[in-house]
Amino acid sequence: WFFFFFGEGTGAGSSSFVGFQCAHSPGKMLVYFLAIVLLGWYVGVHFLRRLRREYKMDEKYAEIRRKYDVDPHNGFIPDKCLERLPGYFSPWEDIASQLARLNRTKTLVKAVKSLPLLDASQLKTPAELRRAYVILALIGHSYLHGPHVDYVKFYGEEAGEGGGEKGRKQGGGTRIEAEKTLREDDVTAEDDDNKHSPDDSGEDSDDSGKAQQQQQQQQQQRGVEHHTSNEEQKQPKIVPVQLARPWWMVSSRLGIVPALTHAGCDNWNWCLIDGSKAPTLDNLRLITKMTDEKDEDYFHLIVTAMGLRSGPLVPRCFLVQDLISERKDAELLELMTKISECLEAFLRIFGKAKSHIRTSYFFHIHRRFLQGFVSPHFDGVIFERGADIRDEQAAGRGGTRRRRRSKERGYKFELLSEDDNDDCNPKTVLRYKGGSAAQFLFIQMLDLLLGISQPDEVKSFQEEMRYYMPREHRAFLWDYASKMKSGISLPSYVRQRAENDGSPHGKALLKAYNDNITKLKAFRLFHLGVAYRYITAGEKGTGSTPWKSFLQKAADATSKARLPCCCMGGGGGAPCEMPHILSLAIR
Repeated sequence: WFFFFFGEGTGAGSSSFVGFQCAHSPGKMLVYFLAIVLLGWYVGVHFLRRLRREYKMDEKYAEIRRKYDVDPHNGFIPDKCLERLPGYFSPWEDIASQLARLNRTKTLVKAVKSLPLLDASQLKTPAELRRAYVILALIGHSYLHGPHVDYVKFYGEEAGEGGGEKGRKQGGGTRIEAEKTLREDDVTAEDDDNKHSPDDSGEDSDDSGKAQQQQQQQQQQRGVEHHTSNEEQKQPKIVPVQLARPWWMVSSRLGIVPALTHAGCDNWNWCLIDGSKAPTLDNLRLITKMTDEKDEDYFHLIVTAMGLRSGPLVPRCFLVQDLISERKDAELLELMTKISECLEAFLRIFGKAKSHIRTSYFFHIHRRFLQGFVSPHFDGVIFERGADIRDEQAAGRGGTRRRRRSKERGYKFELLSEDDNDDCNPKTVLRYKGGSAAQFLFIQMLDLLLGISQPDEVKSFQEEMRYYMPREHRAFLWDYASKMKSGISLPSYVRQRAENDGSPHGKALLKAYNDNITKLKAFRLFHLGVAYRYITAGEKGTGSTPWKSFLQKAADATSKARLPCCCMGGGGGAPCEMPHILSLAIR
């Protein structure tokens, strides 16, 4: 523009506005002037419409954040996790800070029983509630399962004071060793049952009974649960009121089951090592741990890193139906490309499990803590609490429990045993499941987005796992499912646009959609390979599912959602190849 107005020369060949004016008649000058005005008007209107559209999108993102507690950058993970509760809750934090040592020395049970009963209503902010949930769940699962963890099989004879680097040097077991150990556990359990069986030998029986009683008292002083028979082992285990009552009430306020869930141990229990750097896997650490091993950090932080990587896509995926209804093919294509890149990043992050998490550590130590409320040692859990606790919870929510349940779409917040249906019974037996990958919300969201129809077994388990998510995130999935059903599905829209020659993005949309399907299947097969590597000695995962068939069915259903390439016409449909990184899990 500068040279157009003020360029050198004023002749007919000049590039300046003065030369241009001398070379043309006033009529032509008017035409050129009007053309410039119209062009400016068009650009201005287009720019204002874009600003208006972006403003509306910002409003929608703000609504998503407010309604579903979704961070615009981290998705379902808060931008920062509270590392310590206020001073009133120091007794909890004191145990949490030395939880690994208490677990290893088998003294946690004694420490928990000496806790005072704290008032959970003193927790004011969402960050405080999340922190309380994390430490109470970690302490709770350590209380339930810690006494049954055999550290000797991993650390050796110095298990009580060992661990850390020594365990890392010694604990590189294999799957065959793990299976052998599992069989040895069963034999040892049978031998223990035979040793503790009743004896009819008169005085010898009395002497052995006294010795056994003294041994039990000594073990109880060390915080070790003692079981004398299989029948006694399968009784429900009682959580004392000083742990059970606040754990239950905090969970009720968050709208999540009182168990160690993905939200608690992965989403709410991390911090940055260096606050000036990006939240990558190598720049994360756990705030509170149940063991001294780095394996535990990587086991949970791998999932945390995946959640942080997918975070910015969450609000955009929620608005896909808006893009479809407005036929925003370019923006839809960009989103699917971002999803494909995210799934590739998932595979790279997940691939670090093989080199950072030892199979022997997971098999002997960590999987024990992640079990649900049914284990080989007890059948269900009873939360010892006052008879009025449910009335207090109902009052805190502003209504009765029955109204609350109807708001939660008929789901009963407590999973009662078949023979105990009394809502007011403080002896209710709870049988919650342990942590599960099905609690990772982004993958469930992709199933809904991509129109993947899972078999009934997988779908039922996924729906159950939504109650192991916070209330707002569960509502996010419910509303998202309804939103995706309210209009044309993404695969139908992609097929329609690919078959329409007038759509410039049709073929690209089809390719991007199929690429998403391929990489999501690759991720699920990778998960199957990792699960086979770490829990192949058992038939169920920590979420109490027959993991082999479950994961295979989920992967097969994903593959079936792939659209035929023939609708691209003319042979542009070479299938996408599996990412090379998948071979790491299958080896």
